[in-house]
Amino acid sequence: MRRRKLILVIPLLLPLVAHSDSSVQGPLKLLAEADQFALLYNWPKAAPRYAEAETLFAQSRDGKNALAARLGYIWSTADAGVSRAINQEVASYLDNPLVQSDSTLKLRALVAKAVLDRNSNEIAARGPWQQILELATKLDDERWEGRAKAEIGQILYMDGDVQSASRMLRDAIVSQYLRFDLGAAINYTAMVGNGFVEAGRPETGLQYCNTALKAALFVGDLGFPYLAY
Repeated sequence: MRRRKLILVIPLLLPLVAHSDSSVQGPLKLLAEADQFALLYNWPKAAPRYAEAETLFAQSRDGKNALAARLGYIWSTADAGVSRAINQEVASYLDNPLVQSDSTLKLRALVAKAVLDRNSNEIAARGPWQQILELATKLDDERWEGRAKAEIGQILYMDGDVQSASRMLRDAIVSQYLRFDLGAAINYTAMVGNGFVEAGRPETGLQYCNTALKAALFVGDLGFPYLAY
């Protein structure tokens, strides 16, 4: 009889245990998953996780992580369109003392601003990407250092500085493959391929895009490689 009572009580306790665990581990795990999907350009999987994490952090009054999740959500939805309200929101975050005093949070805010600026005017995004490069170098964040160099290289190419652009893009992409930042490596390899097409060298461009597509086969959860196709 005692064993039977214990069996009946266990299901009643499980929701309490699950709730306790999710309140501590849940949002942090969601944020980490969202970051991983975003780094792989898998926006459909990243965005809802950022949104849910933000809600859970807000409920637990964790303002810092709620803001980190909000900035991630803006990053992951930037391709859907840029509004004046979102630009103003990100600008206000960059002026926030909490962001200014936390280098990691500031890097997130700069990434959000950079992708918004890039989608409005790619050349205008040079300032934020330069700040990202400087901050990532200071933080020894080689992943964002490489991504910033690739973005700046693209802007240099658009400005007509082909030699500097080629050098910066080459160094960035090689670094991304070596450090297994494959989401970025595939994206920027395809970007170079498109650049060759625009320069009147479609055969070379096709080689780069094919390389990107072959690499994409080995990366689980990668977002659809639109640029390469």
